[in-house]
Amino acid sequence: MHAEDAYLFRHALLRDAAYQLQLPGDRAKLHALAFEIIERLHGGRALEPPPLDAIDPPRVAHHPTDLVAVELADHAKAAQVAFSDGSSTMAALSVLYLRRAAEYAETQYRNRAAAQCWQTLADRSPELVSRYALRRAAEAFKNAGLLKEAEATHQLVLDRWRKAGNRRGECVHLNGLGIIFQSTGRMEQATQAYEQALSIQREAGDRRSEGVTMSNLAVVCQGVGDVARAEQLYEQSLAVCRDVSDAAGTGRALHNLGLLYCDTGRMALAEQYLRESLEIDRALQDARGEGIALANLAIVYHNTGRLEKAEQHFKQALALHRETGNRMLEGMALGSLANVLAANRCFREAEAAFEGALAISREVGNRRSEGVTLSNLACMYLDSGRAELAQHLFIRALAVHRSVGNRRFEGVDLGNIAIRRRDAGSYREAELLFHQALAIHREVGHRRFEAIHLCEYALCLLALQRVADAQESWRQGAAILQEVADCDSLALKSAEMRAACGKAGVSPFDEAPREEA
Repeated sequence: MHAEDAYLFRHALLRDAAYQLQLPGDRAKLHALAFEIIERLHGGRALEPPPLDAIDPPRVAHHPTDLVAVELADHAKAAQVAFSDGSSTMAALSVLYLRRAAEYAETQYRNRAAAQCWQTLADRSPELVSRYALRRAAEAFKNAGLLKEAEATHQLVLDRWRKAGNRRGECVHLNGLGIIFQSTGRMEQATQAYEQALSIQREAGDRRSEGVTMSNLAVVCQGVGDVARAEQLYEQSLAVCRDVSDAAGTGRALHNLGLLYCDTGRMALAEQYLRESLEIDRALQDARGEGIALANLAIVYHNTGRLEKAEQHFKQALALHRETGNRMLEGMALGSLANVLAANRCFREAEAAFEGALAISREVGNRRSEGVTLSNLACMYLDSGRAELAQHLFIRALAVHRSVGNRRFEGVDLGNIAIRRRDAGSYREAELLFHQALAIHREVGHRRFEAIHLCEYALCLLALQRVADAQESWRQGAAILQEVADCDSLALKSAEMRAACGKAGVSPFDEAPREEA
């Protein structure tokens, strides 16, 4: 041990021994004195924040004591035994500064620290306040990417609200659990949680909460391929949120509708709605929501060939997710940035980003994102000449998609595997896989990949010498790519088609039929 370390160790031992030699009452008085001095040096007593159950409370103004709020809470707790008539005052001050410490940690995006403060506050508070504090702890755990802890906390408080017969509190935690179930691929459980919450909210006439829950349920419907119901729920949610003047809910509904429009090839609408959502997030100073909106706008730019703007927006989103401490969203944005890097053929940087995204998805238990990242990494391996490794990853990704009910990406990877089988000369097997993939794309409304796989299927049909069918499949796919404004994919598929037609000795499929003399 270094001399300085030895000195510090001995000093700590002596300090602790001196502390323990004090009588409990004297120690408590010292804590009370320390509390008084620290509080005075930091601007005096902080104001009481609004009640924890307040709806849309004003932002709590920063106070100099926020920097030492945890220390003040600990001193107040330890000072309670010093005064027979003042212990309740010190207990109240301990609760005040724990609350301020938790909320200050949230403003600094130290979500794990915030969750710990909320849990301690719950332990020191009456039952009703304890439930509200644990709700905030669950939210902080989720924002930190600690989904197991978030789920356990939501379940604990849900049971307490049910025992107390409070239906509104029950709904809050059903929604919280639904989000966790959805993030971890348990779509059936997520649907059940949201539908239970909706039933209670409609019975109680709680329109504001109903709008939020409808949007959450729509996300699950979209994830499992029920696009028609998802769109209907999003539109209903948007109408309700606007009706009750819920700006945050309106922003979420616009954002989710924008994503659905992106997924179904309505790119102009997608960009419009996502921009509106981004404006609301910025007006509300919601850095987390701003990061999500930026990332999804970047997806629109990527899908419409604006790779430079896509990369810029993904990097901005990634910075915000890191600033706000949201590991789950950081992993998703990192995986999306990797896609753009791969599209620009920066394979080394893309692979590192994919590996980082995979590590985060596994760390936070985001199975759905893990499957998507595996699929995109496989595509990059294919583009960089590692076909065997790509095929292995496509099969792994497909298993994950099926385990979490991700129909959209199940279709994508069935088509990707079909392409590999076609290129290996297994045309009949490839044809069956293309049929399965195209059926799923049409079921979930995934227009972009329906188009891409129609063009790829055309080359399979050409190899089977079914030229007329091949031409029809390719033209259908090309028309959809034009419709969804995916110019890059259309150019790539056109070049592949012309090369295949030249090899087969037939006219390119995009040439107009020649008139007979």
